[in-house]
Formats: sequence, C-alpha cells, structure tokens
Amino acid sequence: MSGRVKTAIDLILVRQSNGNAQQIPTSKIRLIMQGIDPDLWHEASPDDPAMLWRVERAAREIGVSLPADLIAESATRNTGAPVSNNL
Repeated sequence: MSGRVKTAIDLILVRQSNGNAQQIPTSKIRLIMQGIDPDLWHEASPDDPAMLWRVERAAREIGVSLPADLIAESATRNTGAPVSNNL
C-alpha cells in the first residue's frame, strides 16, 4: 500500500492544528524543522520505512497519536532506531 507516509503526515497536521486551517502552516513548519517536508509526499509516494519511522517519531515528539495500523510496519526495533537493510 502506498501513501502511508502522506496519510501519517496529514493526520499529524490535522490533529496538531485541531482542524483549524489557519494553524496548518505552523504545523508544517514544525515538521519541516524535523526534516519532514509535507509537500514532497503524495498519495502515490512509495512507502519508505525509514521515513515512516521519522514521521512516527515526530508525531510522538509533537504529542500526536497515530493509528497503530498505520505505523505497524514502520522500520523500528525495540530501541526505536531505524532498521538498516545493509546488515
């Protein structure tokens, strides 16, 4: 399934801004400061496990909860560090 990163980003933006459209630009800036540019992701973007992990981590830092099924396949270990495919 593609577009999970975009879905997670959109959920963060809506939940952090409490549905107030005027607060969404501020929420976008917070994500950009954490290295996540919401404008670069769209529904057809492939699911990048490392980026999904970063979005999940950003959501936790911001205080926004994401649905477990959305982040269930993110590339995390028990330590919370991204899993490298170069092992």
